[in-house]
Amino acid sequence: PEFTSLLQGSDHPLVVPVLLAGLQTNSRDELLPLLVRHLPRAEATIRRMLQSRQGADLANAALLAARGRMVAAIPLLRKALQHPDPAVQAAVIRSLGELGDHKSTPELRRKLQHQQSIVRRAAIEALSTLGDSRLAPQLLKLLRKGGEMEVAAIAALGRMREVASLRSLHGRLPTATGNTRRALLRAIAE
Repeated sequence: PEFTSLLQGSDHPLVVPVLLAGLQTNSRDELLPLLVRHLPRAEATIRRMLQSRQGADLANAALLAARGRMVAAIPLLRKALQHPDPAVQAAVIRSLGELGDHKSTPELRRKLQHQQSIVRRAAIEALSTLGDSRLAPQLLKLLRKGGEMEVAAIAALGRMREVASLRSLHGRLPTATGNTRRALLRAIAE
């Protein structure tokens, strides 16, 4: 807390490097708002981080690029989709969705078949954020199967706001329990 309050009002040239280094050890929730404030000075560093092969650097840079609406980072994010770490791929996928990169839709659709659920879940989130209406039938199929992707599919269908999908979600309410029921209620209420 003292660290972040000290840096809050500072325009010192070392603020950005200190904040970026702090991402490795401190809470993202505390540091990200400060970094977004200093984003114009941090963009070159974030671009370098996106070119790194270090997983933590890539994931943090992807998150910062999305929060800071760094559309210029999209080409680097697309390249980072090939990183071997599924957590990095998931961060990059979410960032592409948040940045509204419709050109990456074909690659994001391929990520729906990834062996790691963290990557599949991120692809579902990104594609629904991008409003890919062709995703709805796949999501409805996931609902029928149940399993670990069910809650992600429900949330995505809720974000898409398609009448037929919302009706399908509503129809599942009477028999749903636990996390599935909570996800259905959130998706319908949004």
